[in-house]
Amino acid sequence: MINLSLGGGPDELLTRLLTAAENRGIVVVAATLENRDDPGFPALLDTVIPVMACDPRGRVAWPRWQTPPFVAAAPGIDIVAPTPQDRYNLLSGSSLAAAHVTGVVALLMQQNPQRSPDQIRALLYATARSPTGSHPAPPPAVGIVDACAALARQAPALVCH
Repeated sequence: MINLSLGGGPDELLTRLLTAAENRGIVVVAATLENRDDPGFPALLDTVIPVMACDPRGRVAWPRWQTPPFVAAAPGIDIVAPTPQDRYNLLSGSSLAAAHVTGVVALLMQQNPQRSPDQIRALLYATARSPTGSHPAPPPAVGIVDACAALARQAPALVCH
């Protein structure tokens, strides 16, 4: 799997490389850009799992863009992270949420390495929880990734608490 947190415009070479990665069964997770009219590159590609941040209560800042059709959300607000000089700080952003989703994908791939990127996306979508609060009617569908539900769907013998 590949975890990307990039900013910048679309890149033809990287697009071809990410398509080739998916064709080889490699799942790509990409952080979205917040407060933009589009999710950013490469999160706007159909070959990746786009990710946005939610807060500890499951609230998201709804995107202004309407594609891609599904966006995974994960904890990414006020995350304790190490900083220089052996200190810690609270950080926020979709990059932190993308790391969380990548970890869930790793657990799913560990249980069933033959799952395709499309199957992983479908499993995350099917087991995602709805964000807290009101949300707009048009797409995208935003779902909070539920690691326990995804693992239980894939491997019913596993029990999460």
